[in-house]
Amino acid sequence: MENKQKTISSLKEALSLLEEEEKGFLTLEEVQKQALDHYIYSEGVYQYKKDGKYTLIEKGKTLIADVDWIWWDSEGVYRYNKNGKCILIEKGKTLLISDVDWAHWYSEGVYKYKNDGKWALMEKGKTVISDVDWAHWYSEGVYQYEKDGEWTLIEKGKTVISDVDWAHWYSEGVYEYKKDGKYTLIEKGKTLISDVDWICWYSEGVYEYKKDGKTYKINC
Repeated sequence: MENKQKTISSLKEALSLLEEEEKGFLTLEEVQKQALDHYIYSEGVYQYKKDGKYTLIEKGKTLIADVDWIWWDSEGVYRYNKNGKCILIEKGKTLLISDVDWAHWYSEGVYKYKNDGKWALMEKGKTVISDVDWAHWYSEGVYQYEKDGEWTLIEKGKTVISDVDWAHWYSEGVYEYKKDGKYTLIEKGKTLISDVDWICWYSEGVYEYKKDGKTYKINC
């Protein structure tokens, strides 16, 4: 009886391997049954690791396999590492960037990548900034970057603040920045608060801040 059970088990395993070869990937059920390292992004979208390599599946189709690392961002948009380099794919077939150290996707046609220790930011096929130490995109025409320890915030092609220690954009005309260890909040060209230890803006005229260990809420 024991030998018969072993034979049945071996046959099931062989059949499973044959099915995998025929379709080229493991179903989520098969992945979970084999207790493989995996991650589910959304319905029908998952990745799994087998024999030290990753495979990404989207709605029954293999997007990429046999790579060192994968991340799925949106339908048909994913990035992966192979042989120490990063590749970013959009719409399942458009190669946005390849052979870079790292890449990050924001929106259709908008992404940043790192190469040789420096970042570049792309928007709709145009390089908006390059050769910087860090970059972040908020919205169309709105981004910030760090270079040589100083931060710059751009809104609709206009520099709204520069040469500061840190900056953060909330909404059109609303941003905060840090300079010499203190924070300032700007709303529609007006300074709401400055020289404080912390700030959080919620909506027009509504924010809170900390100063000298105390928290102050404005219109909250």
